[in-house]
Amino acid sequence: SDPCTMTNCEIGDMAANYCPHCKQTVTWTEAGETLSGHCYLTGDKTISAAYTITGDVVLDLRGHDITSSERAFKIESGATLMVIDTVGGGTVKGSGVEGEAGGVIHNSGTLNIYGGNFVYVAGKTVASGGVIYTAGNVNLNGGMFDGSAFQNTEKTAAGGVLHMAVGKITFTMT
Repeated sequence: SDPCTMTNCEIGDMAANYCPHCKQTVTWTEAGETLSGHCYLTGDKTISAAYTITGDVVLDLRGHDITSSERAFKIESGATLMVIDTVGGGTVKGSGVEGEAGGVIHNSGTLNIYGGNFVYVAGKTVASGGVIYTAGNVNLNGGMFDGSAFQNTEKTAAGGVLHMAVGKITFTMT
C-alpha cells in the first residue's frame, strides 16, 4: 500500500478503497498484531504492549477503542503514524511504561492526529507526557486529549497531556 505523505488535508468520507487523506486508491487492511500501511479497526482491541511504528501507517479507529496496559503507540525515528476516525467516538487509552515518558504515545518520528480521543489511564508512574511525549514532530488537526489522571509525582515530570523534548508541534484550530 502507499502510505500517506501529506500532513495537512481534509479527512472526509471513506468510500471503497479510497483514502481521503492521500486522495488515492489504497489497500485498507484490518489492524492485527502489527500496524502497517492503511489499516482500520473492526472492533475494540486490548493490547498488552505498544504498537511499534517503524514505517508509515494510517490508522482509522472507525469508532472503536484501543486499550493498552502500557502505552498504545511507540513511533520510531523516521516513521509516521496518522490517526483518523471516520466514524467518530474512537478512543485510545494507555497507562504508560513505569518510569518512561509517554503514557499513551511515545513519538520519535512524526505523529499526525485528525480524530479520536486519547486518554491517559492512571496505573503507572510515567516520567512525563501523560498522553503524548514527543522528541519528533506532531501535527494536531483534531482529536481530544485527556491527561487528567496524570500526577506529577517526580520533580522532573512534566506535561500532563503533552511533553515536547525537541521537535515541532503544529496545531490546526477549527
